[in-house]
Amino acid sequence: MGEEAEQFPYLVVRLMAAVYYRYPIEFVHNGNANPDPEALTVFESDPFDADGKLTLESKRKLIEVVSFEARETGLRMCVVFGPMEAVYVEPEGAIREAARPPVGGVDIGPF
Repeated sequence: MGEEAEQFPYLVVRLMAAVYYRYPIEFVHNGNANPDPEALTVFESDPFDADGKLTLESKRKLIEVVSFEARETGLRMCVVFGPMEAVYVEPEGAIREAARPPVGGVDIGPF
């Protein structure tokens, strides 16, 4: 994974060893959705605080959505909240916080 993506958060899906797909994450208001087909869409009315940071509740909801997707697809996933903040989600349900997002491999994502 390269360091070209500066827009946070984003989702990394591991397709196989060293092959990843990176999705932008888009928050939309309920009923106000015209989602980007290349993004993971999360329905959340007020995801950011006054400082423009993702709220703790929005992070939890995002991890819940990604956990569901990981279980359904059987793929390992990682939500990258910032350059030093990531949450790895396994298909079996394990969730692990980390200070390092995925690196290396081939990114075949839309970025």
